[in-house]
Amino acid sequence: MPSSKKQSKTKYILSFLLFLMTFSFSFWSNSELKPQISDDSGGYIRLAKDFTDEVAEIRPFFYPLFLKICMNINSENWMATYCLLQLLFHSFMIVALFFLFQIFKLKNTSSFILSLVIGLNPNLIYYSTYLYADHFFAILTTISWIFTIRFLKQRYSGDQKILNLILIGIFSGLAIVTKPISLLMIFPIVFSILSIYGINKKIIKVTILLVIINFSGHFLWGSYKTKNNPDLKFELMDFLEYSINMTAIRAGLVDAAIGTPFYIYLENNYLLETARSFKINYSYTMNSQPGFWEFKNSIPWDVRNDKAFAVKVIKNEPIKLFIASIGNWHSFFTKRCFFPGNQVDAFIGIPTPVLRFYKVSYSLFYRPFLLFFFIISSFFLWSRKEFVLLFPSFSYILYASLTVSILSAHGGEFIRYRVWIEYIMWFYCLFPFGYIIDLFTRKIRNYIK
Repeated sequence: MPSSKKQSKTKYILSFLLFLMTFSFSFWSNSELKPQISDDSGGYIRLAKDFTDEVAEIRPFFYPLFLKICMNINSENWMATYCLLQLLFHSFMIVALFFLFQIFKLKNTSSFILSLVIGLNPNLIYYSTYLYADHFFAILTTISWIFTIRFLKQRYSGDQKILNLILIGIFSGLAIVTKPISLLMIFPIVFSILSIYGINKKIIKVTILLVIINFSGHFLWGSYKTKNNPDLKFELMDFLEYSINMTAIRAGLVDAAIGTPFYIYLENNYLLETARSFKINYSYTMNSQPGFWEFKNSIPWDVRNDKAFAVKVIKNEPIKLFIASIGNWHSFFTKRCFFPGNQVDAFIGIPTPVLRFYKVSYSLFYRPFLLFFFIISSFFLWSRKEFVLLFPSFSYILYASLTVSILSAHGGEFIRYRVWIEYIMWFYCLFPFGYIIDLFTRKIRNYIK
């Protein structure tokens, strides 16, 4: 058998094995296919049953549409169908990353090892069967990133390149109607295209087409909402008020909003001095201040979401508020992860030392190593002029980390919100290890010969 055919056969055997291993391990973590549910899950379920429900004001339609499809497939046990499909999505994504590693000339062995490391990522497995939009959102975002790389990497022209461009627009557009935080994600994509190809008339036309496709779903969803329920209007503060208020409290900026309902509530309940005592302590992990969680949870939800408080803080202390928000940025990379295992049936039969090794090794990768690996990989790709991987990956991660840091109420939310970009981030951070593995295996072969 010629060498190229043998390599191709090995590649497909490994991809099939990778799929089976990823899916089996993920299924092992939740063999009863019972999703975890939180208060937010109820809003998605309500919207899946009625797209004109009032929760449509702050939740786009695409993830609820996926839930509705699961309900139609198996109405009696649709949650099990949901979990199964999510695990399949995760496994197929790992296979896609396996082939993507090879686009950048990594060998079968190193591509398999690195892909499996991503496939066994506990945070991705944990959220794949959670009734949240985050993992579904991660799938769409990663697919748009893959097609962006394919568009930049493949130098052919014509129908195939146009197809990749259209697919970038479609999947980035679907990401917007899954979670609004991706509304401006098109800019990292456009930045990558302009950085690789430069600015000319043809590229400008390409980016205009891409932007039109990207935002079409968002505008159609907005038109549908206002047509069927005129009261459902998009207001930016509906997404930001809670995050702004909690960031202001953590930063000790409560007196910037004197006279607002939130402020008056604190005053009437003798909580004002406690709020004034909070001060952000900058650290590698950026853990919340002692007493903040108890304080936050003692405030009624509608009080915490006081728009007047948020508006007044922005007006009176915009710089301090921004510094407090951006101060969390680095901890986007240093927060550890959640592990599957809350279910009784999780990892039945796995030896305790093996389970402990699994948890400790991934915990250490997240902290302290993930941030260091991100920096190292950035220098590595720059030195090798792998701009096709560097520009889109770095800009996607930069956009995600900044928006999450600025728009989150506290760093404890990063573990969940980081799922959005974890496939990309782990691929990016692990990439240099592929070269090390290839070098090591090549030396072993030469030594044996």
